[in-house]
Order: sequence, then structure tokens, then C-alpha cells
Amino acid sequence: MNNFRQNFFSNTAIALSAFLSFTLLACNESNPVSFDVPVAYSEPAPGASSALESSSSVVAMSSPAPESSSIASSSSEKNSVSSIEDMYSRCNTTLGIITDDCFSSKCDAENEGKVETKWIGNAKYGGNSYFRCEKGSWVEGDIRLTCDTAGVQVGDICTKGPKLGIFAAMNSIPGSNTLRFIYKGDGVWKEFDPEKNMVADIEKLGKQCTAETKGDKGILEYGHGENSVVVFYRCDGVAWRSINPDAYYCTNANSVEGDTCAFELYGNVLHYVFIKGVWRYMSEQEVQCGLKNHVVGDTCSFESDGEMNHYIYKGYDSYYTPIWVECNLDPVLGCCPINYNFDLHRESDGKKYYCKEGEWLEELEDADTTPAE
Repeated sequence: MNNFRQNFFSNTAIALSAFLSFTLLACNESNPVSFDVPVAYSEPAPGASSALESSSSVVAMSSPAPESSSIASSSSEKNSVSSIEDMYSRCNTTLGIITDDCFSSKCDAENEGKVETKWIGNAKYGGNSYFRCEKGSWVEGDIRLTCDTAGVQVGDICTKGPKLGIFAAMNSIPGSNTLRFIYKGDGVWKEFDPEKNMVADIEKLGKQCTAETKGDKGILEYGHGENSVVVFYRCDGVAWRSINPDAYYCTNANSVEGDTCAFELYGNVLHYVFIKGVWRYMSEQEVQCGLKNHVVGDTCSFESDGEMNHYIYKGYDSYYTPIWVECNLDPVLGCCPINYNFDLHRESDGKKYYCKEGEWLEELEDADTTPAE
């Protein structure tokens, strides 16, 4: 019986020891960033008996080994546990470990309601997370936490564009990640999609889309002033459809090539031109410098936001859009493009110059002045 008990405990201890070793190995190698549920580790109280101590003594009896090796093994296991505890107790936003020391200030009564933004993960796959101080704890929420409630009215709109990691940004259409929230009062912002509400809101106005009302169009505005969203709609004979602002303001049966159209939206004046059967947005350079009768090398200067801007004409792209390149203007040598390569050379007072990155440089003998591709 004694031999049976000794063998039983010996085998049990060996199995437990192997399991603990495998568990530690798995934590350290196979699954290094699984932090959804923190794991608590503890050491036995002084003088208390534990399964680990029991297994160590039994293994020592059944498998003779140097005492120093047993001590080193026990020390290694304790160090491993200690390092894991340290890892979970310190802020590491790259690994998604959020602790109080991640934040710039303590969450107390003075900072109640304060919001902080933290980038979680790496630059490629990570993204922003949002935290608000609530009753002594940092509570995680979504981007609506950054919508200000000071001075807003019920029905105001908050528009946010979340910052994305490199991978998500490369695989998304610009503007497709824009989020909107509508203020419901008492500090509450509710997610809001104006186009999903569009049909119901049009019908509340007593309008119906039928074959007889085909072509009818209108505007819905949500919010107030700067905190607003405008939706343009038109009846196609079957249902109400959202349309672009240029389709609302510019489209008509009499449009001909080269026609222009301008309208104000969100405090900005937008310009469009009718090219190849469609209305195309016009850049500020096109508006200021004109659309026709330019040749490559022409220059154009105009004031914008209190500063003089200078451009040089390069021709059209494949979408029939004039290409105006920003340049620095020298009163003698002319315009030298800043971020575009032109093979430009000038002479003045018997000296030769070439253009490089917005600056006219004197040509030296045997120097290669050909701009890099």
C-alpha cells in the first residue's frame, strides 16, 4: 500500500509539474497578446503547503536530482510569474493593457467627465479608444465621448472622422468612416444616419414620390448652424433618392459644355463646371486662373487667406482637369515649381540658372541639372 501511495503521488506530481510548465510556455510563446481576461497569479503564504511544493518534494524523491537544480527551477518559475504580474500591472497601449498610469491625470472629482483618447495597438492595425472619467474610474466608450455638450441644443449634430490604422485607412474609401451623432439632451449623443431617416422625414412633410412628382427635389437640414447636416433629395418617379449638392443646384436640361455653377454649402462657396456631360468640381486655381486658352508654362497668381499664391500651368490630366502646380515666383527668372519637376532653365546677367524644388540655382560647368524623375 505504501508503495502504491508513493507511486500515485509521484505520478500525480510529475503530471502537475508538466502541466504547469506547458501552461507557462503557452503564456510566454503561443499566445503572447491575449489580454481579454487578466489572469491572477499568487504565491502560497509562508509556511503553507501547496500542490507545487508537494509535487516538488515527491519528484525529488522519485527522480534524484541535484538540490541546486531544484532551487533554480523554483526560482525560475517564481520569476516567470512575477514578470507576468508586472506585465499586467503596467500601462502598455501597444499590447492593449490599460491601467491608471496610461492617463495624463487622475480620475477624481476634479476631473469628473474628462475625456482622453488613447491609440491602442500598433501603427498598422491599431486605432483610437476613448475613455471618460466617471466616479473615480476611466470608462471606455466610443468616439461620441469627444462630442462637446457645452452650449449645444437638442437636435444638434456632431460629426466625427475616426483616425484609422495604416491597414484600415488603405482599405477604406475617404469619408466612408464618418460618423454622425444627434444630441438628445442630458449629455446623450445618439448615432445618426440622415439618409436612413430621409424618406420618413420627407413623408412627414406630406410629400409623396409618384410618376406625377418625378423630378421634384428638396433639402432636409438637421441641426443648427455649424453643427448641421444637409441632405439633398429628388423623386425619380418611384422613390425619394439622395443626390449630390451639384445635382440639386446645377443640373438642368439646358446645360452645355463649359457652363459653370456656384453655390454656398456649410459656409463655403463651391464651384462646378459642366465637362463631358457631367458637373465637375473646380479647384481654387481653376476658379481664379480660368479654364481655357492656357499653354504649358503659363503662370497665375492670386491672393488667398491673406497670402499670395503662385502657380504654373502643366496641361490637362486624363479627366480634363487643368493641372496647376504651386511655384515660387522670382521677379526676374519667373516661376519655379516647388513639388514638381519642370526642366526649366533661365539666363540673367550672363549667368545660367536651373529650377530645383522651388529655387533657382546657378548652373556650374559640367554639372548635371536634369531634374530627377
